[in-house]
Amino acid sequence: MRGLIGLFVVMVIGIGVFIWMQAKMAREPGPTILVAFGEPSEGEMEVNVCIPIAMRRMEVVSGGGMPRVLDPTDWIRRHWELRSGSGDTREMYSIGSSLLVSDTKAGGAPDFWIKSSAKVGESYKLIYMPDLTKDKKFEFEFDAKPGIRPRQRVEFEAMK
Repeated sequence: MRGLIGLFVVMVIGIGVFIWMQAKMAREPGPTILVAFGEPSEGEMEVNVCIPIAMRRMEVVSGGGMPRVLDPTDWIRRHWELRSGSGDTREMYSIGSSLLVSDTKAGGAPDFWIKSSAKVGESYKLIYMPDLTKDKKFEFEFDAKPGIRPRQRVEFEAMK
């Protein structure tokens, strides 16, 4: 009798895991990107985002013409945004390498890094817009606070 009860419990857990995996696989996957956070200093902390080589593609700019790969800083302005909970946006620009993470630990060869800063104690959304012709956006939410994991590979969620 105990064997049947144990088998029933295992089956219920297995079915629950199966349903959870199906729901996770059915949703639209966002990009998985390495994000690094610096130590808080003077009320701010540095935020670095690793941009892999395959992420930046050729695109036509607003003036028309031939598709081309944009300068990293122009590409960041078009495709990325760091917004605080109060709605303020933070300045973002490109850097060649991060002082927070060595390129060898970034998991492949990064194309470049995005550098920004966040005010300690505020909530933020890091927003990525992969294709400007479609209304699809992905986000990663975090609280800028001491004790945040300094390096984390995060999966961006589809914005509603």
